[in-house]
Amino acid sequence: MIHLVWGFSLLFSSIFVFLLFQKKDNRVTVKYLCLFGALIGAILGILNIFVQKYDSYCSICIGVLCIFFTYYDNKKHPVSKITNAYISSLQGYVAGIGFLLYGIFHL
Repeated sequence: MIHLVWGFSLLFSSIFVFLLFQKKDNRVTVKYLCLFGALIGAILGILNIFVQKYDSYCSICIGVLCIFFTYYDNKKHPVSKITNAYISSLQGYVAGIGFLLYGIFHL
């Protein structure tokens, strides 16, 4: 059951990142790097759904996607460091690091 959760969450987050960066007019290297990461995430998600392996790799990819999207959002919409919005923006980094650590320790 946990394999399905990791697989579908990675698949949907990869599709979200793919659609997000397909519409934006970013630098070419960043765009291709994000699209490559989304493609790898989608392939890993589909493999995890059908084969029911690779859940640690899926959690690592979700962590990287979470950290990258939080960084992109903070760069696009900067907030003051004194407000509660800054603490909310740090939660994305904490979640990404948590996913990364889970994946590393689960290997």
